[in-house]
Amino acid sequence: MSDDDTGSTGLGVAPASDAPRSLGFRGFFCFGEDRPGLGTPGRSASPLVDKDAHMNGTLWTVEKWPLLAVCVAMMVAAFIDWWKFKVPNWLTFPIILSGWLLGLLNMFELVPHGGDGYLGASIAGTFLACALLLPMYAIGGMGAGDVKMTMGFGAWIGAFYAFPDSMWIIFWAFCAGTVAGGFIALGMIIVRGQYLRNMQNVKEIVGTFTGSSNVGEVADKANARRPRWHRLPYGVPLCIGFVGYLIYVHSF
Repeated sequence: MSDDDTGSTGLGVAPASDAPRSLGFRGFFCFGEDRPGLGTPGRSASPLVDKDAHMNGTLWTVEKWPLLAVCVAMMVAAFIDWWKFKVPNWLTFPIILSGWLLGLLNMFELVPHGGDGYLGASIAGTFLACALLLPMYAIGGMGAGDVKMTMGFGAWIGAFYAFPDSMWIIFWAFCAGTVAGGFIALGMIIVRGQYLRNMQNVKEIVGTFTGSSNVGEVADKANARRPRWHRLPYGVPLCIGFVGYLIYVHSF
């Protein structure tokens, strides 16, 4: 091979690493080491994009602006839920759609520091977030706004971290929010001191699950108890879990 043949295979064919790659199913989700950088298939990643920004250092950097953006969105949703006991559609739908848009733009390297995930990972994160809360919503345990708030979180996390890492982050952040909700509920019980009433409510809830024949019956019984509930704006513990878990991930 002559000096001026450097980079060729000797057969007049460019090396496989330089050949255009089809996006395909795995590329659509941007799987692990199979993802073609952060750029359009067949192109090198933009120098403006730090491919490892999501794995290194503190959360509070410009390279992680998508995470900061979704944290702010979650805090706004939590504040409105605490104030009005609902999370409005004018907030939740834009969060979901903008997360999908970020995943789409990442496929073509149009957003500096946009993350590793593509549109497929963003959509997968959205549906996972919905699936995690759907059982509780189906029995009347929380409002649709809380579910859509979580779906927005899943959309942005999927777009930033890619598949499958984003799925684990969404799951553990949800678990953290559930634990936070339990502690807040326990605090409300202690402050109000209505222990016997709350014990009766717990007994009725357990009886509902063990003595009902279908989900609709569970929901009906839950709605019948609603006037006696101490209302908990569940967007608040969800926000604590989501933001807190992201801070934890980027602190260790």
